[in-house]
Amino acid sequence: MNKNYQSTLHPNYKRQQEAIKEICQELNLIVYYPNYHADTQDKNTVLVYTPEAHEYNKQLPEWASNDQYKPYICSFENSDINGNFSLDWLNFGAIDCRGIHEKEKIKSYILSKINN
Repeated sequence: MNKNYQSTLHPNYKRQQEAIKEICQELNLIVYYPNYHADTQDKNTVLVYTPEAHEYNKQLPEWASNDQYKPYICSFENSDINGNFSLDWLNFGAIDCRGIHEKEKIKSYILSKINN
């Protein structure tokens, strides 16, 4: 490795992921990072499950079809209203992460999905 190369996480990414984890812990939900999270074409996909759904899904064999999995409560991705990658937004611009109330907005979004 080149000793002059430093790799750090973007502060927006780190803050958003910490907020999602803290909120899910508070609400007794499971944060799941698919194996394609932050891959070349991915926009930092995160899925949120109930503990029961997560446990059930972990027991399924690798060859299980998508319809056998229990659904997630909600998901997050860093995308703006046009679907472009942006660390300032979540879910096609549905959540504006540019202000100081980012965590409250994320929590409100999760709660709205639980209550539906």
